[in-house]
Amino acid sequence: MTKHISLSYEQTNQDFRTLAQKIRASGKSYDGILAVANGGLAPAYYLAKILDIPIECVNIKSYDGNTSGDPFERLIPGVEKRFRYPERILLVDDIYDSGKTISFLQQKYPEMDSAVLCIRHQKDRSRVTFFVHILNHEKWVEFPWEKDFY
Repeated sequence: MTKHISLSYEQTNQDFRTLAQKIRASGKSYDGILAVANGGLAPAYYLAKILDIPIECVNIKSYDGNTSGDPFERLIPGVEKRFRYPERILLVDDIYDSGKTISFLQQKYPEMDSAVLCIRHQKDRSRVTFFVHILNHEKWVEFPWEKDFY
């Protein structure tokens, strides 16, 4: 049994469009995207292009079971000045897996909506505003932008 599942560029590009359509259909508009590096950079880039909104980024990871980094100290200078209203910022990551990354950021900005490509089936979805896939497995998801690195 394989321990991971690989997503194709074609599927992921369609997922970006689907996610953007869900965001548009919600009637909400955003002043900017806060991308979670590293996994959220590609989805954030595509969503920013499709929705025509700017990006800032924060570097934090929690897939090892620990939330690392202090994103509030490492936000690109000016993010809070640039995006004055947290409810108009869209937090973007690739996957809602442990839930720790989004939870960690929403402690600082509880009004912030979030968007991911995939969400684990057993996770509390209340913190995720928009998603495309519900994963009914525990396999590692390999996104196209990761294929050369794993």
